[in-house]
Amino acid sequence: VSFNKRGNRMFFTRAIFEKNKYQGRRIYSATFRGKKFRDVTMEVIPIDTLIDVHGPSVSPDEKTLFFSAEIAGGFGGTDIYVSHYDRRSKSWGKPENLGEHINSAGNEGFPVFSGDTKNLYFSSDGRPGMGGLDIYKAEYNIDYNGKSGHMFTEAKNLQYPINTCYDDFGMTFENA
Repeated sequence: VSFNKRGNRMFFTRAIFEKNKYQGRRIYSATFRGKKFRDVTMEVIPIDTLIDVHGPSVSPDEKTLFFSAEIAGGFGGTDIYVSHYDRRSKSWGKPENLGEHINSAGNEGFPVFSGDTKNLYFSSDGRPGMGGLDIYKAEYNIDYNGKSGHMFTEAKNLQYPINTCYDDFGMTFENA
């Protein structure tokens, strides 16, 4: 689950079932009104509907969405992608793979974008670490211009006591 800066819009993953048959995972959003979340809407991300899309993390201004998916041409397993929202067309743009500074031959997931620091935290089982899934941090590249280079620096393992010999995932920050 990921929230916008005001906390009135939530992004989450939902598994879709039709006639008790699994149809994949998609990202949804809901708006908080009248003491509860309402208006549940599937976020339309322009990729094949047969691909699982999950683990959303939205930027505080709701213009950038990070998520995990296993899209052909990736680095292997699930990779982390970014999509930018175009307010004019009211749609998410084509997902971009975050590249080798973030993704590996293994599985990356559970992205968390910290709006205050612009750092990306995520879990990976494809990099050297302490256990199955470890938590990594990549800092926003201030020289990134959207056209070339990497959006984030090379990911670094957060080590002990953040990581253990078990699966570590799901960072949460207060007031981020």
